[in-house]
Amino acid sequence: METFTLATALEPYTTAFPIVLGENGRLLVLLNGGPTGSKNGLYEITPASPLANSTVKTFATDYVFEGTDIDFALGRPALAVRRDTTLELVTPDEQGYWLYTQLGSAQDNYSPSVAINPATGNAHVCYRLNNKVTFQ
Repeated sequence: METFTLATALEPYTTAFPIVLGENGRLLVLLNGGPTGSKNGLYEITPASPLANSTVKTFATDYVFEGTDIDFALGRPALAVRRDTTLELVTPDEQGYWLYTQLGSAQDNYSPSVAINPATGNAHVCYRLNNKVTFQ
């Protein structure tokens, strides 16, 4: 068993990192939480053997989310993000720019989940609101 450690820039993050398998065996890692003003983002890891030879690509982002999830299907990612009680679906457009679609409110202190329907490409978000599980 081998381990692979990302840069020390991730040390302030104490919550779980949503990870999904992307294209060609690459892993997409979405940061979750972190201190106010921190640079959160998306990492793409290309595993190698040995793991120490793996490469990491950082996507230039500057945002802070308290709850996140990521899925990948049909060649593109989808992110469900919660900032305080604001819930958003984040997807890339045809040019690769991120589109933020506000979905409304979600309960604080809970992370949303996202899944892409591989038949249609539509992303669906599951979240908690008023102590009930809600799907959108």
